[in-house]
Amino acid sequence: MFPRTFVRAFSAASTASKPSTVAVTGSSGYIGSFVVSELLDRGYKVHCPIRGSKENPGKAAHLLGHPNASNLTVFDGGDLSKQGSFDEAFASADAVIHTAAQVDLGDDESIITDSVEGTKNVLSSVDRSPGVKRFVQTSSVAAIQKYNVPPDYVFTENDWNDWSTAMNFPATFVDVRDVAEGHVNALERLPSVHGGRFLLTNDDGCVESGPLGLGEIAKEAFPEYRFDVKPMYPEHVMMLARPLSRLPVVGKKIMNEYQRLAQSTPVHFDNASTKTKLGLQFRPLEVTVKEGIESIVEQGFAEFKK
Repeated sequence: MFPRTFVRAFSAASTASKPSTVAVTGSSGYIGSFVVSELLDRGYKVHCPIRGSKENPGKAAHLLGHPNASNLTVFDGGDLSKQGSFDEAFASADAVIHTAAQVDLGDDESIITDSVEGTKNVLSSVDRSPGVKRFVQTSSVAAIQKYNVPPDYVFTENDWNDWSTAMNFPATFVDVRDVAEGHVNALERLPSVHGGRFLLTNDDGCVESGPLGLGEIAKEAFPEYRFDVKPMYPEHVMMLARPLSRLPVVGKKIMNEYQRLAQSTPVHFDNASTKTKLGLQFRPLEVTVKEGIESIVEQGFAEFKK
């Protein structure tokens, strides 16, 4: 699974023939790995710029295990913060899928820096690679989603998030296999979808976020956590402090008003354009969750209750 994703597709005006070699940024990451796999499944040659792969070849091991790995080339590069880091991988490619990003929880400034300046570096490498005719970029639904709209508002590709503040948006989910397929479908449909923006969101128009919703699908209650907390002071002293200190002291640290609104407001998406223009059919969230659990068990990371 992966938080719902948003992609944009561009091509040169003269593009007509199908690309044969595709460079994928972020190719060792979660979305990137599935995009690489989808491309190899369809017979493409794939270039993978992976930062530090020369010193640590294991970073590409899962990619090289693909049955069609003979069509895959790993390049030591792919640093979003460095100009020219993608030049070698792009030089002999005729298309680029940009999935690389800084992944972190919260609203860390580095996420914005890598998203903006990192994408500029990637595009600079594209400009220096005359063979690249098609470009597909991964974004996030945070690019269109905002909370100054009515609760029943339905977001589409025509929306823009024009808020200037970095915020921690709640995550909803879509099957990463569908995300990978959407990227490659967008690439193959260029130039007819040039400039297109596509919501890679499943058919659940509105899904409650977080582990509680996933637990309901998995038919398993979210676990309760119990803590043994011993007061630092006698109970009668704590009682004197409690009325004044309970919420004013910790309330703002627990959740601000924006976060409270984000967690309590349902968010609706319309993926009709994506399904029509990219020919994509999304897996139900229930299938994604169940198959994800089965995969975790099969790999020995967890086991079913006996």
